[in-house]
Amino acid sequence: MFNFFDSIIQFLLDNFGLIIVLLLFIVNLGRKRNSKKQRKQRKQNNSDEKASSSQDGSRKSNKKGAASQMNKATQQAKQKRNANRQRNRQTEAVNQKNVAKTTQKQEQNRKQRSSAVQTSSDSFNRQQSLKPTNQVRSKKSSTKKQPKKTYLGKKNLVNAMIYKEILDKPLSLRDEDK
Repeated sequence: MFNFFDSIIQFLLDNFGLIIVLLLFIVNLGRKRNSKKQRKQRKQNNSDEKASSSQDGSRKSNKKGAASQMNKATQQAKQKRNANRQRNRQTEAVNQKNVAKTTQKQEQNRKQRSSAVQTSSDSFNRQQSLKPTNQVRSKKSSTKKQPKKTYLGKKNLVNAMIYKEILDKPLSLRDEDK
């Protein structure tokens, strides 16, 4: 028995290089087979997904466990991103409309002010032209300076200034104040 094990060990030591080469060859063949199988599976999965997406309009996968959970997580993340993008687009459109409305209102207010100034100056000029030049003007004994009248009341003016300050801030700063 001892001679048998001794002869096996002697054979292995004599042919050690050859045995290592054979083992490496066998391992490489196994790897090639596995990679070919994986390629075939990938091709089949891609063709199955394309066929199912063309029929159902959605992707169907046969994966189970952690891989399917990862796919679901990435799909949910994509859906959230798309929803956020749509929301941002809608808010941008609303903000642009609001800005356009405020600029139109400001322009209308300017026009009204300028027309009010023009009508007051026109009426003053008419009065000047209607008075006879021969009359002696009487001096006014007391002249009181009237405070400038605002188009808005004091409370409304304060509120308008507050709203203006809020609208002047960027959106990110407005959210923090709330």
